[in-house]
Amino acid sequence: WLEEWETQRTANKEQADNTIVIWKSGLTELPDVLQRRNNMMVVDLRYNRVRELPSDLSLLRLVVHLDLTQNDLCTIPPGITELQDLKGLFLAKNKLE
Repeated sequence: WLEEWETQRTANKEQADNTIVIWKSGLTELPDVLQRRNNMMVVDLRYNRVRELPSDLSLLRLVVHLDLTQNDLCTIPPGITELQDLKGLFLAKNKLE
């Protein structure tokens, strides 16, 4: 699915506008761009230091793909289950118990 999406993303500017990819930048929280643009469908923040997600996940209401692999997350807020369009949630190599 993701490979197909990557191909479409380069060909489809509108879909690319709904994407945020920030790798290895040392982020400790979700970036401000999510507050300014709550239409994101793909949020890929791999290899950062995000410690927690906000308890109100309405900023992510349209997200289909959320990748927080290799961050510093210890917990996931219960509101994650309210993200009805979420198809891929990637949390490997975090500090989850």
